[in-house]
Amino acid sequence: MKRNLYFFMTLTIGIFIQIFFNRYLSLFDVGPNVLLMLVVAHGFIRGSLMGETLGFSWGLISDSMGVELFGTQALILTLAGYLAGKFRRRVASERPPAQVMIALFSTILYGLGSVLVRHFFEEGIRRSFLMPMILGMLFNILIVTAVFWVLERWINIWNLETEHV
Repeated sequence: MKRNLYFFMTLTIGIFIQIFFNRYLSLFDVGPNVLLMLVVAHGFIRGSLMGETLGFSWGLISDSMGVELFGTQALILTLAGYLAGKFRRRVASERPPAQVMIALFSTILYGLGSVLVRHFFEEGIRRSFLMPMILGMLFNILIVTAVFWVLERWINIWNLETEHV
């Protein structure tokens, strides 16, 4: 019961934080991708099942708000949570330099995956993605350490197990 309540509270709070950041802390319509950072942090701290489940749920919610092609966010965030969970034993994710590299690589993979899915399903899309991806990387690098820190405290409040190797 406690895990389900944790899941739904985290899901709700994460969506509201993402909406707030997109609305008030964006530059040239690009803001930090808090949901991506939360999914990756959950994957590294709680494992791939929690990361991919939250990623899929947040992705469906984002897709239903009409952000991109329907299903793109769900697919990419699910893969991000899964991969983060699989790499958690190989990366010392509790260290800030590792967190910065996690933000950098996850944002690059997110951007490339998004462009690949868009290119596959939508013909004629020629939008520039390099500048928004660079801005997104900078935003994500700025917030990733705070995301990991807050998530650790959030998990401790709920007395849930964490795993760092």
